[in-house]
Amino acid sequence: MNTLITTLLLFTFLGVSSAYFCWDCSSDDFQDGATCADPFAKADSDLIKRQCSGDCFKEVITFGDGGVQYRRGCDACTKGCSTVGTTRTCRECCLGQLCNSADNVHVNQVAAIVTSCLATLYYFL
Repeated sequence: MNTLITTLLLFTFLGVSSAYFCWDCSSDDFQDGATCADPFAKADSDLIKRQCSGDCFKEVITFGDGGVQYRRGCDACTKGCSTVGTTRTCRECCLGQLCNSADNVHVNQVAAIVTSCLATLYYFL
């Protein structure tokens, strides 16, 4: 039984760490065809899906003059906001197939729950 649970845990971690695709775009909300903005127009044929091995991210940059720029892509990601002068940049991170399409990006909760349950089973068995 322990071998089965160890194998399941291994496959769970391999699934989470495997390569997947993230949306890769950048646009200002004042541009024509601002497909990268919220609400996200993921059906737009101009959007690029990039294969990634890091985190997906969504970044919202708000300028002092009221302009907003949206960026989505993949790299090593740190969630949070920072302000430089009158420009505020906020970044959300996630892991998973095209997970940076949502208005609010979150960690893959299904993988986290499955991993937690398997680890608990492994501990008690």
